[in-house]
Amino acid sequence: MRTDSEQLNAKVPTGTGDLARRAAADRNLTLGAYLATLVTEDTSGARARFMDVAFGVLDEHADLFDELEETDEGRQGAAAA
Repeated sequence: MRTDSEQLNAKVPTGTGDLARRAAADRNLTLGAYLATLVTEDTSGARARFMDVAFGVLDEHADLFDELEETDEGRQGAAAA
């Protein structure tokens, strides 16, 4: 299946290219497909909607997360004593 495509050339900070190639490989995507996915998600609002939902979950369960954090800190303090 052939799709229309456009060649882009961009300079990125040292190490960013390797990170992008590894992230693409982890998702079984080509680098181009991975970058296209990132741009599409970013510009379509999908990422923003995801982040809104994630922050909503964090806000909704803030008391539980605080309790878990306090319990974990108590365990760490007891282990250090």
